[in-house]
This record gives sequence, C-alpha cells and structure tokens, in this order.
Amino acid sequence: MLEDQHGRTANPVDLEETIGMGRQTVEGTPKDHPDRAAIDIAKQAVTATPEDHPDCAGRLNNLGVMLQSRYERTGNLVELEEGIALAEQVVAATPEDHADRALWLSNLGNNLVAAVATTPDGHSNRAKLLSNLGVWLVSRYEQAGALADLEEAVNMAEQAVATTPEDNPDRAMKLSNLGSRLESRYERTGAMTYLERAVSVTQHAVAATPEDHPNCAIRLNSLGNKLGRRYERNGAMDDLGEAINVLRQAVAATPKDHPDRALRLSNLGAWLGSRYERTGAMTDLEEAIDVTREILARTPEKHPNRGTNT
Repeated sequence: MLEDQHGRTANPVDLEETIGMGRQTVEGTPKDHPDRAAIDIAKQAVTATPEDHPDCAGRLNNLGVMLQSRYERTGNLVELEEGIALAEQVVAATPEDHADRALWLSNLGNNLVAAVATTPDGHSNRAKLLSNLGVWLVSRYEQAGALADLEEAVNMAEQAVATTPEDNPDRAMKLSNLGSRLESRYERTGAMTYLERAVSVTQHAVAATPEDHPNCAIRLNSLGNKLGRRYERNGAMDDLGEAINVLRQAVAATPKDHPDRALRLSNLGAWLGSRYERTGAMTDLEEAIDVTREILARTPEKHPNRGTNT
C-alpha cells in the first residue's frame, strides 16, 4: 500500500497520491454503504445543531470518532484530516472544567498521533502536525500531570523546530513553543539545563521575530521572565539587567490600550524591585514606582488584582 511505502521512503509525492486515492475511495463508496450512511447521518446532525447548543460538541465528537474509526480501516487520509479538524473544534469549544474534555482531548491526540505517523519527514505539513501534537501533549500534561507527556511534548517541539527551515516565517513560533516546553520541564524538575536551554531557544525566537510582528511583545516578555528566573537561581546581575532591558522592550512594543500591558508592566516592575533590593539604586525604585502608578491607573478600583499592585 502507498501508506506503507511513504512511511518507508518519506516521499511527499507518495503522500499526495495517497490523499488522491483517499478522495477516490470516498467518491467511490456506494451511498448505501453502512459506513458512509452513518457518517452522512452524523454530518447532518452536526449541520442541524447550532454552535451554542449544549449537544454541539458531543455531535462533532461523534462524527470525528466515526471518521477516525473509518480511517483505521481504510487508511483514507482525507478522513483523518477531517477528523483532526473536528477534534480541534470540539476541544476549542469545550470549557476547561467540562466532564468530557479529557475524553475529547484524547480523541484529538489519537488523530494527531496517526497523522504524524502517516506524514513523511520531507512533507511540508509535518512540522505543523508535530507542533500541534506537542500542544495536545501539554494540555494532557496540565490535566493529568504525567511527566511522560511533558517529555514527549518537548520531543515534539524539538522535532518541529528541526523540520522547519531557517527562513520559514513559522520557525520563530516553533522556537517559542519549544522554549515554553523547556521552561515547564524546568519548573517540574528544577534542572538548570532545561532553563538554560529555554533561555537560549527563546533568544533565538526573539531574534527571528520582526519588530512589527504581533507576537513580538509576547516573546520579549517570555524571554525577560526566563532571564529573571535564571537570575533567581544563579544571582548573576547580567541576567537581571538583561531581563529588565528585554521587559522594557516588551512594554514599549505593547500598545497603551492593550489588555496585556498591565501584566507586562507588572513583570518589569517586579524585576526592577529585585534590582533595587540588590543594589539600592534609587533610579530602579523610581522607575518601579512609575510602572506601578501606570498599572494602578489602568486597573479598575474593584478589580481583584488591584491590591497586588499597591
């Protein structure tokens, strides 16, 4: 079968031919075939269900499971791709505390694992699938706390970076994701090697991000906090100074009316306060006070976090 062949040869042409054959399989399946009839009924149920209906996610999930089951029998990549899209919709539409969220995350993961296994190394979609699988593993880790999921998420993020060319505009995003996974690994284990790598990878992510990119401030803020955390461990003033400089850039890159500006100001103020405590430099204290004043000016009086900024 071509699915087996492209798995061995990593030939993107084989994968495209497999997808083409899959479409022919769907088109050639009799309309009265039990599989097709069941999937058609499930699709009709989804179409007839409003997005805000309490059963919407469940019906999307049922259709996705049917497509996944059919893919496992036929190897039809068209159905696998549709199953992934549906599973992502279900998870995105499900609150964190929903009783079925874990099950639906599992279904999404099964689809992504199958997609990664089916997509050869040279295919243009492989890096995206690896990255998506890593995101899913992090979600499962955050729910269940299994270190193996976090380790595999780091592995997926590393592979996503490795398979993305240097000049690809998505490379910065994949580097940023890897930095976040490594930081989570550091938080779990306390091993400095992960924090060191997280800082280095995030520095590369920032360097690869244009100044006018909408995620530039996010990545600067992330780098500043990682440098600050490294300072907490090693006491190196160079790290603290760089953290403050990077966080100043993050604030400068954030519009005055942006909802995350207060958070980034708060991060900057915290590290300025740390340096003042270490050196006694009044300029740091004065800047920290100015930062706090701006935060307070932007925080409603009854906001639950207002007291933490005074």
